[in-house]
Amino acid sequence: MLAFRALSVLAAALAVLANPLTARQSTTNTNQAIHDIVSTLDQAIHVSIPNILTMQANHTATDGTVGTQVNSLITAFTTAQTALAATAVSIGSTTVSPTNDEISIIFSDVMQ
Repeated sequence: MLAFRALSVLAAALAVLANPLTARQSTTNTNQAIHDIVSTLDQAIHVSIPNILTMQANHTATDGTVGTQVNSLITAFTTAQTALAATAVSIGSTTVSPTNDEISIIFSDVMQ
């Protein structure tokens, strides 16, 4: 059952990433809004994943305890997907913080 839930999280993550790209390029730098969304997702992941690992290490992982954490992850990814879909694509910046690179580092941390 744990493998199924992990697969569900992976499927949710892929659904977020698999949305087709459409031409909705903005003429403004929306990096701050994108940074806030990705940072919130990163924080949620850094709560749930360690909780799951702790439950496994303590032999207290059950469908109920892990399921709650997985549901939290699914909610976090769904919320991020909705927020990102509503945010205009940024023209980005390599000089104004948060830069494109700063956002990509946070996002890569989310996907690890």
